[in-house]
Amino acid sequence: MLISTLGPASYLASLIPTCASASPPCIPLLQLIIYRFGLRPEAIALAGIILDTLSSQFIRKWRTELSRLCVWDLCGCGMGEILALAALGIAAKWIEDRGVSLTAGAMSDISDGRFGRKEIAATERLMLAEVGWGLMDLSSERDLKWAMEEMNRRRAKVEVELGIEEE
Repeated sequence: MLISTLGPASYLASLIPTCASASPPCIPLLQLIIYRFGLRPEAIALAGIILDTLSSQFIRKWRTELSRLCVWDLCGCGMGEILALAALGIAAKWIEDRGVSLTAGAMSDISDGRFGRKEIAATERLMLAEVGWGLMDLSSERDLKWAMEEMNRRRAKVEVELGIEEE
């Protein structure tokens, strides 16, 4: 599980805006989230594309909204990971048609309750507003192919860094 999700987790972590959190994304947490989602590579690629489109204005709006919803240490660990969780949830609903079964509550469970339902729902809503409430332009075959190639390059790089041989 950990090896097969390491590349995608590293890929998503590289696309989380650095201003989202004072600490870097937690790769093992992202691996767990990806594993529990059980998504096809296309959905993970779309989540990366969504993360890549987020602007600094989005981050400001998002942090303001989350601070209104909860008592979070806004500089603490976990801020970036909720962005990845929400992007994966949006991608799963779009690519894998899991709209009904993938609620904010189910996504909270996927993250072991680390993120609350309100925070997840608000993050998804703000992300969709950021991309103009449409994913058609972001999910073209060309863009998904490029993102999957990028994810594979990231996986290969991480494997070389860790001295993992391909099976």
